[in-house]
Amino acid sequence: MVKNLILGLCLVGGYSALGTTKVAVIDSGLDYKHPKLEELIWYNPGETPGNEIDDENNGYIDDIRGWNFANQSPVLIDYAEDEFYSSDVAKFMDIQTRSLIGKSTLGERRWAQKKLKDRRFLGQISRFLNYAHGTHVAGIMTNGITDTEVIDIRVIPVRTVPEGIQKIIERVRNALSKDQDLGFIKEFVFKTGLYALAQNNSKMFADIADYLAAQDVRVANASVGMGINQVRGLITPILALILQENPEPDLVDEYARFFLEESVKAQQKAFERSPNTLFVFAAGNDGFDNDEFPTAPASVGLTNTISVGATIDTVKLAPFSNTGALNVDVFAPGVGITSAAPMGKTIRMSGTSQAAPYVANIASQVASINPELTPEDLKQIILETTDRKDFLEGLAYSEGTVNKARALKAAKLSISQSLTEAIQQSKATVSDVKPNIEADIESYLVGTPLLPSFL
Repeated sequence: MVKNLILGLCLVGGYSALGTTKVAVIDSGLDYKHPKLEELIWYNPGETPGNEIDDENNGYIDDIRGWNFANQSPVLIDYAEDEFYSSDVAKFMDIQTRSLIGKSTLGERRWAQKKLKDRRFLGQISRFLNYAHGTHVAGIMTNGITDTEVIDIRVIPVRTVPEGIQKIIERVRNALSKDQDLGFIKEFVFKTGLYALAQNNSKMFADIADYLAAQDVRVANASVGMGINQVRGLITPILALILQENPEPDLVDEYARFFLEESVKAQQKAFERSPNTLFVFAAGNDGFDNDEFPTAPASVGLTNTISVGATIDTVKLAPFSNTGALNVDVFAPGVGITSAAPMGKTIRMSGTSQAAPYVANIASQVASINPELTPEDLKQIILETTDRKDFLEGLAYSEGTVNKARALKAAKLSISQSLTEAIQQSKATVSDVKPNIEADIESYLVGTPLLPSFL
């Protein structure tokens, strides 16, 4: 108690004067030169830049600002990708946002829908959004915070065909060339390959968890994922190769579910390796129920993880957001969020990718206010200080949207009283968040917001 009282006297403006809070952005790489981020980027004191030597003997050469786990490289961002930005990309993003909040015109939506049929434009916007994603997420996660250090963890690969999928295809073709039984190919060759791919992906996350644990990272945001639609896209052509015809949807879903469930189980073991870190995950943008089809890693469901869905402001479920009474914990605003983009830009994006760092931002501030709180404590504060919403009934564990002011109040009170008392008092004294838009808006979904895949 004395220690807590001393800690309380050290608070300055709601933050701890005892040091910065380390956080991590597990994403597509971020622009460390961006004016909104450059003063917050972690700099590894144990490494000498550019000497191509593992100075601290941790297995990562020149990990100055973090590590690219997708490509095993210190290169975290490729600025050449900025060439894919254009006025049409900016216009599409603006129309997507205004369509979701009921502000777009019919003509604008028709223009955007036409663009979605343009393969060249789709390639352009996909490349840019994938490249800009990590910077945008980092801007949300650090918004309004100065006493933090951001470690950059890249998990989005540059290759277009996943190496693990290519290996499965090669094994299937080899089995077919030997005229092996189709049942054997499906159940042994294919399923074994999917299992191995799930284990290999979890190995990357286990390495990340070890890396973050070594750096004492308190909060890590991972707005990346693999949902049923992505896995269907990977599995369908392989089953078509095996069967020599288009597979039935139920068969595709059988193997997709197997792969996702194995991935989630393997990733649970991975994230358990950093028990002092709270991992915040995007729930997914497929508009599906994560209780029916898991999303990895959002469905790992550990005591040190939070899965976040997206709302329009605080008044309506975002039409793209995944839900799940058991596999989504809480919701946060995820539509039309303005944040940083590479090369000094600022853009608006939508997705559970934007809702998750909103929650991670709160978690990092709570951890900064009271460094003695465990990841389980951070999670409890966030989930138990929400604004309960009727339109989220049965769609998330908390059935509510986060309340930042209430969570921070609970964190301050937790310094001198029990967590339960702190939460109860904060709920009694801090009002629900006032929405900025009307609840009866007519939303139009133009395109599916991006959730980068680590495959």
